[in-house]
Amino acid sequence: MPKIKSCAFNHDTAYVDLIFDSGGVISIYTVEVENQIETGMAGRSKRDWLIFNEPLTYAQLVLSGEMQDFLDGYSKSYHRTESNIRKDLEKHLIHEQARDIAREFMMYD
Repeated sequence: MPKIKSCAFNHDTAYVDLIFDSGGVISIYTVEVENQIETGMAGRSKRDWLIFNEPLTYAQLVLSGEMQDFLDGYSKSYHRTESNIRKDLEKHLIHEQARDIAREFMMYD
């Protein structure tokens, strides 16, 4: 199995390009992946973060067919954490304030 020589997201083409030491190339069109994956705001945010910050992880999830499951799991965890934070804050604040603070906190995950 050839080793990956480089992996990067090309902002101009919207492709994640993998270059192997054998000279082979795989290009993943991120727009097409977006069209095939059903996810909410938290999942989209994580997917975009992976593209820009960890394109190799993104590529591995796409090529293995595990992207949907990964984003579903991430979204569930995200919403569970936000809910737990909101519930803790509601002990001291009114519901609307607790909800807004929990959402703001989660933006910096």
